[in-house]
Parts: sequence; C-alpha cells; structure tokens
Amino acid sequence: MKKKLTLIVNHPWDNVFFGKDVFLVPYYIGKIHNYDVKIVFPSNNLVEKTSWRDVEPYPILYKKKLTPFSFIFGLKLMWYLFLNAKHIDCFMRFHVTITTAIMIIIYKMLNRNGIAYLKVDNAGLIDFKYKKDVKSFIRSLLYKKMFSLVDNVSCETKLGLKMYTKETFGVDISSKLLYMPNGFDDEMRENLGIIVNDSINKENTMLTVGRLGTEQKNTKLLLDALNGLDLKDWKIYLIGPIDDYFKPTINVFFQNNPQLENKVIFPGNINSKKELWEYYNKSKVFLLTSRREGYPIVFGEALRFHNYIVSSELPSSIEIISKWGGKLFMQEDVKALHDILLSIIEGDLDINIYDDIDVSSECWCNIISKMPF
Repeated sequence: MKKKLTLIVNHPWDNVFFGKDVFLVPYYIGKIHNYDVKIVFPSNNLVEKTSWRDVEPYPILYKKKLTPFSFIFGLKLMWYLFLNAKHIDCFMRFHVTITTAIMIIIYKMLNRNGIAYLKVDNAGLIDFKYKKDVKSFIRSLLYKKMFSLVDNVSCETKLGLKMYTKETFGVDISSKLLYMPNGFDDEMRENLGIIVNDSINKENTMLTVGRLGTEQKNTKLLLDALNGLDLKDWKIYLIGPIDDYFKPTINVFFQNNPQLENKVIFPGNINSKKELWEYYNKSKVFLLTSRREGYPIVFGEALRFHNYIVSSELPSSIEIISKWGGKLFMQEDVKALHDILLSIIEGDLDINIYDDIDVSSECWCNIISKMPF
C-alpha cells in the first residue's frame, strides 16, 4: 500500500503551476518515493476529479464573496487538515508563514510519526528581527514551535541554507535542512517528443521569459542595454505577459530603435510547454535581468536546452554559473549587459559550452531521488 503525501496551498489553482515547483516537487516525490499525492487548494468552481499525472486534485469550494486568502478560508483548510492528518504520511507546505506554522503544528500534534516538509526559497527568506509587540511575539512563538516540529526544510540556494542554518528562533534546524535547487521536468520533455538541439542546429537567437516589465523582472534594463545595439543576424525574444505600465516603455524603445522592430520580438504569454520549450531549443542564449529571485525554473529550462546563461547577480545565478558556466553582471549595470551582448553578437565569447556536459543532474528525477522522503 502506497504512502500518502498531501500538499495544501492557499491560492486557487492555475494551469501555469503545472510547470512550477508547487506541482513538480510533490509529483516527483510521489513518483520516486512511492506516494499517492493529493494537492488541496481553494476553488470557486468545480474541478474535474481526474488526476493530473497521477496527482489527485482536491478543491475546497468557497463562496465568491469569500476570498481564498481570508482568515475564514484559512480555517477551512486547517479543518480539512485536522480531519485528515492521521491519514497523511507526508504533509507539505511552501514558504514560512503563520498559516504554514499553524498547519505544521496541527499536523505534528495529530500525527507524530508523519513527515512534515517545508519548502522555502531565497525570495522568501524570513526576517528574524521583529518589533516588540504582541503580534510579533505570537508569530515568533508559532515559528519556534513549527521549526522544532518540522522534519525537513529544503532551500533552493546555498545562501538560503546558510541563513537557515543559523539558530532559528532558538531552534537548531541544521540537521533538518536539505539543499534542493529547482530542476527541469525531463519526463514532460520526453512525453512531448522534444529532442534537444546541439549548438550547430540552433539559431542566432536570445531568449528571456517572465512577467515582462514588473519591478522584480527589471525588463527595462534589457531594453536599455539593447538601445542602439546592432544585432546583425541575431534576434531576441521576450516571452511572457507584459505589464500595462511597461507598454509605453516598449513603444519608446522602438521609436528610438526602428531598426530593431523585427529583431526584438514580444511573442506574448505562452502557456504551451511544447511551444515555449521549442523557443529554448532553437535559442543559444538565455537572459535574466531580475532584481531578486529564488531559484527560478527558467534556469533549469535554459540548462536543459543548452542555452548559455547571462544573468544579473543573484544567489541562484552565482551558483549555477559557477557550476556550469555563463556570464554575470551587476544589478542595474546597463553597460556591462550591453558589452556582454555585443561580445556574443561579435563572436568574441564562446557560448557553446554545454554540448558535451551532462546536465541531467539538474532534472527533477535526480534531485528528488537524493531527498530523504
């Protein structure tokens, strides 16, 4: 009889989650460590009970006037956990929050032999210094209790690992910490029939993927670096939804650079993994300009499809580029990014460095197989 893993999330389900860690981590834990997996989430409409790649969706309905992020709805999720904790062998949550703390405490009180697993990321590193008020005092007590009870805590970067290794609310959790960067869904690639191109079969294209124009993604930095640049026979694709506030910036960019209208291309948001991965598969370079990230899924995708990574300095980009190669530039340094792009276009930088490297260690199967579940 299979063990049972349950993940409870506080937000309604979106199909984009199928390509992110919120789905892929529990899915691969189930696949590799022999669990039946269930994902419990709020929903204001009926969801078909058919499985998602052997994962059971379990929507908890709420009224339209009751948002899934409200305190009352949080109680509904906790009530579900209270009723089912004894039948859950592994309970999973994402991020350090008060709701997560209460749920892990409830779970471990009702099922002392069960495994409580918490996945955190660098973007969500908690500030251990709070104001001296009642709310902060209660929160610190809840977090202290949670960290004393939780069985496994995984971090996406080694920096995150170091920060959580420090005494956390008076609790030494060093023995519970796992280093687990986000990986690539190679099983899905195989199911889609995508064969990874070698560099000789790729085109002179560069790629960035994300929520374009948001403060976090800092897409303007890329446009500033491209300003006045002769791309020659290169094209750059910026894939993702475009923030409304950013659209005037794009218009000004093309007014100042009409020669780039057919070379700097915005295909829009692409939900199809097959279509999106074909862009990676033909591209030679992946660009990331974010101001902050945990360990973004796009790094695993770029590596798997042999894209040379050019990124702003982040804990995750420093780790991945020091291991596999690529180029870093300082945050907000337009000239540095401009010079890197120019050296690629001119052929002065060797970007075909992944062809003979086995990057399978960055796939979810290999990452999860090392985890003690």
